[in-house]
Amino acid sequence: MIQLNYDVELNDAMALQKHFSATNKTIKKIKKIIILIIFGLVLLVTLTGEKDLDSIVLNLFPFIVFFLVYWILSKIGSGFLTKKIISTSENSSMYGNRTMIFTEDSIEEKNAEANTSLKWSVVKRLGETSDYFFLYISSASAYIIPKKKIAAADIENLKILFEKKIPH
Repeated sequence: MIQLNYDVELNDAMALQKHFSATNKTIKKIKKIIILIIFGLVLLVTLTGEKDLDSIVLNLFPFIVFFLVYWILSKIGSGFLTKKIISTSENSSMYGNRTMIFTEDSIEEKNAEANTSLKWSVVKRLGETSDYFFLYISSASAYIIPKKKIAAADIENLKILFEKKIPH
């Protein structure tokens, strides 16, 4: 049995959203489609027969601006919007003190609002960064375990347990 007690803060929830955005297959596909559409439009404009470099640049300018705005919003704007959504009172159960208990058979989470017990088979995948473990129980929902808030020995024991219990 491994028992952890730690606080989850807004920056921890933001780290989960960042990890989700970077690893979710659907989001990756949508980004690729948008880039392909932009590339296709740019190619179409350049193949319209314009021979004059000024005309080509003038025709490409709206697509370049669109791509830059899209890129900036995806990097800055999505973080701002995510932070605004996550920090609402409707998501308050994401924060605060929690106790996680890991056994050979189950995972138990206790916080101020609920006690939850899950079988390991509910965990769909493990996400890991240098700072976090994310135990995904659906494609978009996960338990957040901040490594900096738990002992190094517990991190190593969790890695061994996760290796045995979570599908790769």
